[in-house]
Amino acid sequence: MSKLLLIGLLTTMVMGVAAPAYAVEPNLVANPSAETLLNGQPVGWQSNKWGRLSAQFSILHPGQDGSVSLYVKVSNRRSGDAKWYFTHVPVQPSTTYDFSDYYRSNVKSDVTVEVKTTAGTYTYIGIGEPIASAVSYTKFSASFTTPSNAQSVTVFHNLDRNGWLQSDNYSLTQAGTSPPPPPPPSGGDSFNRPLISIEFDDGWRDAYEVGLPIVDELGLKTTQYIITETTQWPDYMDVGQIQAMKAAGHDIGSHTVSHPHLPQLSSSQITAELSNAKSFLENLLGTPVNLLVTPYCEWNTTVRTIAQQYYTSMRNCEHTPNTKANFDIYNIHSYIVLRTTTLAELQSWIEEARAQNGWLVLVYHQVRDNGDDWSISASALRTQLEAVKASGITTLKTADALAEIRAQL
Repeated sequence: MSKLLLIGLLTTMVMGVAAPAYAVEPNLVANPSAETLLNGQPVGWQSNKWGRLSAQFSILHPGQDGSVSLYVKVSNRRSGDAKWYFTHVPVQPSTTYDFSDYYRSNVKSDVTVEVKTTAGTYTYIGIGEPIASAVSYTKFSASFTTPSNAQSVTVFHNLDRNGWLQSDNYSLTQAGTSPPPPPPPSGGDSFNRPLISIEFDDGWRDAYEVGLPIVDELGLKTTQYIITETTQWPDYMDVGQIQAMKAAGHDIGSHTVSHPHLPQLSSSQITAELSNAKSFLENLLGTPVNLLVTPYCEWNTTVRTIAQQYYTSMRNCEHTPNTKANFDIYNIHSYIVLRTTTLAELQSWIEEARAQNGWLVLVYHQVRDNGDDWSISASALRTQLEAVKASGITTLKTADALAEIRAQL
């Protein structure tokens, strides 16, 4: 059943005409990843704000599932909230449902079920307050039971404070009817062998002073993405250290000039961020710089189009191995390693890549013992990279992995 057909069936049911059961596609949310657009807007989705606040709604890339995600930013708030939400879907009364989505946000958010009753009134069920998770997508899931007079529901994942929220891959199913996960790609959908690449974002000085000795000792090579305006800042690599990284066999990529939210800039501003960073690094190193990571892993069609003029690849932060079936050289998937990432989690990522003959991209930031969630201790870095080596999977710099992969496409 196509997404558009399912949307039509849901609309028909809401209008009061009988519709087929959902046995084939138990997810009640039509267009659950907002991939189907009409005039630039996701079909079956609405945006809404109330109270005294300013709200910005947009469609951003990448998504956790597919290429599209829903973005809302709140500022100047005194009261109220803002959110994207899907069109009401019919439900059974006194029945338990499972809801989930994936989100990124820099502040705590709120998830509330809006229930329309048979009397035409509305009631609300709070099901959670997801914590901030600004670096990578986090899954939120909760269950709720509909009232005895329930007719239809939608779910608000909303912001009731200043900040931003990016959400994707919504699911609403009757409890016990969730479909099994899709099988891993095989045969023609697989690369010839699994690969791992190790990357560091931002150009932190401790990545050079603490991280470099560890990766060198283990015989590994990395790709370092540099914010070029930081090269004279005390906590970041200076130009001599960047050159030393390159001389030691590590690759250097671009992370823009000033690390802005690129989708919020004009075309000329985006061009300046991407082209000036590239020119700076190429003049510094005397070699082409073709790899790009966008700040916060945010991009839209304009960012991608401009990036294609200056770079041969672009990376995002979607937690999944890159396979032949999902590969997009301007939407490379990666796993952000946080202070909270356990060795067991990392090993599960490695085994997932092995099972799919996929390319696993691991991304680190700072290497310090008492840092924030985006940093990792030296001992944890060593333990994790030892696990990478022990896996037996070939580890390549990003450019070398791309060369091998592109030959198979």
